[in-house]
Amino acid sequence: MTSAIDFQAGSKTELYASMSEETAFFVKEAAKTIKARTKTLMEQIVLNGNDLLIIKDKLNHGQFTTWLGLEFQWSEDTAQGFMRVAKEAKINPTVFKLQPSVAYEYCRKNFPEAAKQEIDKRVEAGEPVTVKDIKEIKSKTKAEAEPKPEKLPPKLKKGDIVEWDDMPLKNHYFGRIKSIATDGLTVKLVSLSGMPLGEKLKKFVTLCPIQKLPEFNTFHNNLDHGDFVKLNPFRNCHQQLKGQTLKVSWNDPKKCAAMVILPQGGIAEFKWEELEKVEAIDNANTVIEVEAVAVEVEPPPKSLVSSILPLISKLSDTEIDLLMQELLEEKSKRKALVAA
Repeated sequence: MTSAIDFQAGSKTELYASMSEETAFFVKEAAKTIKARTKTLMEQIVLNGNDLLIIKDKLNHGQFTTWLGLEFQWSEDTAQGFMRVAKEAKINPTVFKLQPSVAYEYCRKNFPEAAKQEIDKRVEAGEPVTVKDIKEIKSKTKAEAEPKPEKLPPKLKKGDIVEWDDMPLKNHYFGRIKSIATDGLTVKLVSLSGMPLGEKLKKFVTLCPIQKLPEFNTFHNNLDHGDFVKLNPFRNCHQQLKGQTLKVSWNDPKKCAAMVILPQGGIAEFKWEELEKVEAIDNANTVIEVEAVAVEVEPPPKSLVSSILPLISKLSDTEIDLLMQELLEEKSKRKALVAA
């Protein structure tokens, strides 16, 4: 026996030239036989599968299984491999271009159609396909076909800060979960200060983006109209206002809340836990030199008040209260100027 040689020939001629004349002739003839056999191997498997399908149709299940064992020492699974290949070959010519081990895998029951299409493309392009390749393609296409699981909302637990939008509980739209019913359908809620608020169906409650109480003092009995506060809202709908410094319209100690003038106009209510009192910008030291100019001011027409009454009638009670406070503030400024 010749020893193994790490040989890389540039051509078949060089390869066979490296052999003895007798060995070269024998190897060339063997190659021809193997190639011819390989081309017809899948055809033989398909023919055998067709014959097995006919025999199976003529025998009952027990007879077919016994016949396979007595004649070929085959299990029914082995015969099923032949028959599946034969069925697939009737509708798909790719089968004849595959190696037997690959064809058996390709023709398995419930083999993904997307995987077959990928293998067909590779075979058509002349790329070799191994059993390893076909299993990787099958796993990949199967994973891509599976629906991605929906992202579930966070599981609520005792102590979570949550919000709700359907109906307020004692003037609250957010609070803390005190307990969850044993059936998981309802939750008992308290305010962040611990005041009992009542129950809500769990499906109407969602987690707040903020889960920590503020570090600043939230006891704002001393908030007055015109004070400035920095917003740290708990609810999702107010997150765009987080960090903004806005002006207080009025404070309501009974609700532990204050009305704040929004940047785009209008007002909104925030609980004290969401408000950090800050100092207003000090403009007292800013000096502006203005040249005195005599200006003749025409008295307002007598119909001015009557002309704005229809506008006032369209305002809400909250907006009217805000307007009144602004007018009183303006009146106080004018008195101060006159006194000076």
